[in-house]
Amino acid sequence: MRLLFVFLVGALCFVGKLPTSQAVPIKIGESMRLDIDGQYRFFYDFMNDFPLDELGKTVGNPESGRVHNRLRLSPAFHIGKTFSIFGQIDVVKFDNLYGITTDIGSKFFSPIRSQVEGFIPVDPRHLWVQWISPVGVFRLGQQPSHWGLGIVANNGQTQTGEFAAPRYGDIVERLIWVIPIARPFTNLPISKRLFLAAGFDIVFRDEFAELVKGDLAFQGAFSLFYRQKKDIFAGIYVAIRSQQDQNGSRIDAQAYDLFVKTSGLFAKGQVALDLAFEGAVITGSTTRILNDQGKEGLRIESMGAVGRLALRLPKAGIRVGLELGFASGDNNTDDNVSRLFRFDPDYQPSMILFQRALSAISAHGADRAAEPTRTGFPARGTDQIPSLGRVGNVFYLQPVIAYRPFANFVQALKKTELKVGMLFARAAADLIDPFSTFRAGGVNTTSYGRSAATAQDLGMELNISLAFQYDIWKTVSVKLVLLYGHLFAGAGLTGANGKGAAIDMFQARFVTRF
Repeated sequence: MRLLFVFLVGALCFVGKLPTSQAVPIKIGESMRLDIDGQYRFFYDFMNDFPLDELGKTVGNPESGRVHNRLRLSPAFHIGKTFSIFGQIDVVKFDNLYGITTDIGSKFFSPIRSQVEGFIPVDPRHLWVQWISPVGVFRLGQQPSHWGLGIVANNGQTQTGEFAAPRYGDIVERLIWVIPIARPFTNLPISKRLFLAAGFDIVFRDEFAELVKGDLAFQGAFSLFYRQKKDIFAGIYVAIRSQQDQNGSRIDAQAYDLFVKTSGLFAKGQVALDLAFEGAVITGSTTRILNDQGKEGLRIESMGAVGRLALRLPKAGIRVGLELGFASGDNNTDDNVSRLFRFDPDYQPSMILFQRALSAISAHGADRAAEPTRTGFPARGTDQIPSLGRVGNVFYLQPVIAYRPFANFVQALKKTELKVGMLFARAAADLIDPFSTFRAGGVNTTSYGRSAATAQDLGMELNISLAFQYDIWKTVSVKLVLLYGHLFAGAGLTGANGKGAAIDMFQARFVTRF
């Protein structure tokens, strides 16, 4: 019965959209079709140098800036109307983890490091089959994993934040079965809208595990969701994960997630309102971190959520939005409970604060905590200090306004958009640097030497983007985006002398789809 339960709660975050293609279908015979969806993107960004601690250690940014390059091909082969094979491969990919060139955090292994470090000529990602049977949809193979807004599981294929771009993507070996559970009992519209999904996963790669490196993670989940075209989606899932790392440590955790979104037109189509919410609670235990109070591991008790509201005036080309986010923190890292919640690394609301500033600062903090001249052997869990750019330990609010000035009268420029956002962020708990805290006699202290209890303000981040997209043909589009960001560092990111992580960043993106 227990094994049956595990199977029925399989496939974490598996009810995302099916792959879609912009390509012209290539017919093969009477009943076969090949689609190839391609995307090439090239990013260039420049960011000023900034200090990582009270001693003035900096990230050492190069004056020439950095680049990201990737060509992604996603073929789909269809046989009749019921059987399909989907694939995806990245080629000629190069990037770096923190968006900087220094070696901070380089001594710690991370499953996402191998996805972005240096030059990667070929990165096979997906290969799976789908069968639409009389008793539901079956999928089997190496697939993307996504749920909701993407704060827990993110496929890395769609932009989830206003100003960031996905870089990674969760990949699993999966067997999944999706059934319309009301169809045997009624012919009402709900019979085509209410679904139960179940399956089983072996994690190939996400931020916690990498199968080819020796991490063995099994997971199962149950999902019940209601979907009405693009207007309404509401669903819950319960996920169970059992993982043994290459070094022998374990994670045994459960995730409970609620996702709801809806949109509608009002005032005879003059006004549109979009609402979305995702909230998750994670419980369980882990031996990745040990301390005096948790010599055999820690309990996990964390939570996070994101809520969005957007008001659109389609004919005027105006959108006004507001996003609220929360990820729990942990004031006491010496007890036997881990309360820190971190979003999936592909969910980024802004350009600088989480993905670059806090990621570099936390990686440097781990380096200092593990420095052999300061400690004979680093405590177990030191490698968990780097945030890897993930949103965590924060309350944030981000109002955004976007304007498309040519939305209704210049066809070639109709998708040109100017967007401005301001992120206000505050730590949900103390912003703790382990080395500074140890040196201060155990009093929670930031990496800049300030008392963490009085330095929870992370500051404000201004983001501005100008995007131009032109659809050459129905299946080919070119997009150019220019972005600027400035982080006004708060008390948590500055020292007593006022010096800290004030950052300016410029980024240019070129993306073409075919």
